[in-house]
Amino acid sequence: MEKLIYPINGINYILFEIELPLKLAKKFETRIKVVDGIIQHTKYIENFWNRNVSIKCLIPERNIVRFKNL
Repeated sequence: MEKLIYPINGINYILFEIELPLKLAKKFETRIKVVDGIIQHTKYIENFWNRNVSIKCLIPERNIVRFKNL
């Protein structure tokens, strides 16, 4: 089982993993940067008709409400 909360330099980060279409993934990456999040892993998934992106990131616990409202 994977941990959901990671303490880094005294700040608790919450793990998120999501798969999005490529257009939405760019906006999602911007949201992560605005709240001082950390992108751990980005994986591009190509299908015949579309292209998706799987993003694994850490969001600071203190900015989680701000992240949700962006």
